[in-house]
Amino acid sequence: MRMLASVFLTCTVLLGCEADGLLWMPPSNRADPLFRIIARGRAGFIDSSGRIVIPPTLEVGSNWSQAFYNGLLSLGVSEGPFLNSRGRKVLDNGFFRIWDFSEGLAAALATRNSKWGYVDQSGQFVIPPQFPSYPEGLVSSFSDGVAAIEVSGKLGYIDHSGAFVIPQQFVAGTPFVNGLARVVAEGPCRYFDYETFDPCLRMSANSAPGTRGARDSGRSTGSLCKWRFIDKTGKRVVDAEFEGALGFHEGLAAVKVGDLWGFINLQGVFVIPPTFQSVHSFSDGLALVEKDKGSGFIDKTGVLKIPVDFFKAEPFSEGLAAVGHPDEGYIYIDQRGKQAIPKRFALATRFFHGLAHVKAGGGSSIYDGTFGYIDRTGKRVFTYRVPSDE
Repeated sequence: MRMLASVFLTCTVLLGCEADGLLWMPPSNRADPLFRIIARGRAGFIDSSGRIVIPPTLEVGSNWSQAFYNGLLSLGVSEGPFLNSRGRKVLDNGFFRIWDFSEGLAAALATRNSKWGYVDQSGQFVIPPQFPSYPEGLVSSFSDGVAAIEVSGKLGYIDHSGAFVIPQQFVAGTPFVNGLARVVAEGPCRYFDYETFDPCLRMSANSAPGTRGARDSGRSTGSLCKWRFIDKTGKRVVDAEFEGALGFHEGLAAVKVGDLWGFINLQGVFVIPPTFQSVHSFSDGLALVEKDKGSGFIDKTGVLKIPVDFFKAEPFSEGLAAVGHPDEGYIYIDQRGKQAIPKRFALATRFFHGLAHVKAGGGSSIYDGTFGYIDRTGKRVFTYRVPSDE
């Protein structure tokens, strides 16, 4: 699967890469509202009320990948089995590869040399195996009713029947969100994953092949790709193409012209000129941007509403944003820029389904101490402690 996404001056958990995995956050907003906890070196899950749903008996693994999707948690390394939200092991079908479920379906390989198809939650193929594996092809999860499929360097989109509803004609493409996707029509060219979840914000270069033949061997040479926006008929919705583009959020999309980012509306008109070095998409009416070595939150007219005088900052989520410095701790601010939760935390994440994962303090290092989940008032919903020897 190729996914394109987020990027720049923050980590989704506000901590350095050396602490990769301390705080759980789902790699996608598609995840179910179940939250991971750790006890005695084992992982479990709670619901948004703090009730333990899955006792802490699971291997810890990576904090960036363990999450429930469509009521199922993958227990293997892309091959299953799964755990349902009642703690029962299911789908132990011996797949060679199976991805997380989305819209009730998961891409799966029955054997090493087979082709990709899609299975339902009973483990039965409902879209028969027919799509080749990398490097001859790429498949993706369903989003907004369709999934991107690439075969021999040409990408199109299938529906739940497995039929191509947008013919294979692009050299790269993103999932559909709210009826729109970003695609590259011509190659070879190179692009960056501006919206792929990466807790350490590594910007990886990718190559899109030419319009004929198989995929280039991964080299990221050549000119930058030009991105366009399409609807679910494959029709362009914005005439212009851009060196970089994020998806539309709250009616605006961040796009890159030359070295600078701005924001366009659905008609392709710049409502905020390209003057920023780095941007995040709009959320809660504000976008986190960086300009001339400064950063802050702008509104939809481009006016700076909240200057950010912090080392790190997160975009707003559910009305609050985490900001701070690793040596001083992190706070949550509201949309006026005021501290909304009195307490300061050693580590903090964005809010997800009403809860944020934090390290409250204590311990001899960032790896141990008191951790837990708080609600938007700062109330602890669940607390656990990680000893220094774990």
